[in-house]
Amino acid sequence: MDLIAEHITPQFRLAVYLQAGTGQRPSEVLAFSTECRRPGFVRIRWQVSAKAHHEDCQTPFVPLKHRLEKGCRDIPTALFVEQEIEAHLHRWKPVRVVFTGQKGRRIRLEAFFAPRQPGAGVMPSIASYGYQFKKACLLAGLIDLDGKAKYTPRSLRHIFASSALANGVTIYEVSR
Repeated sequence: MDLIAEHITPQFRLAVYLQAGTGQRPSEVLAFSTECRRPGFVRIRWQVSAKAHHEDCQTPFVPLKHRLEKGCRDIPTALFVEQEIEAHLHRWKPVRVVFTGQKGRRIRLEAFFAPRQPGAGVMPSIASYGYQFKKACLLAGLIDLDGKAKYTPRSLRHIFASSALANGVTIYEVSR
């Protein structure tokens, strides 16, 4: 985890730690915003839309998989996750993203991984994060026998689950 975070594009360093420390899907990490932060835990409500990287996308964020718009998932955070969030905020200010929710309601979020300047591009996609993740694995020497990246962003979700189970968290709680 630390090797990948050290070699990934700095903008995505926090994404590595959020995935490994909270078990979020890549789409959920890319939608991480200031509203997610709570004392001692994160509240996940949104994920990046599969179309968020298109220029004409009006709804960059959508509700979590298998949940309604108001649904959420609360995940306790370890100290290292809190420290990485603070380090990210020290380097970059969150970016305001305004979009229309399912019922036509305007929603404003302060997103951590949105483009930094108006007109500077589109929301990062799972593919762009995956590309940077793969590149970081290769640079860090985390390769398999075929010379390909040994890990994927999904691997960090599994690391979180394995660590939680090894530390006595029930499988039911991990799945929630």
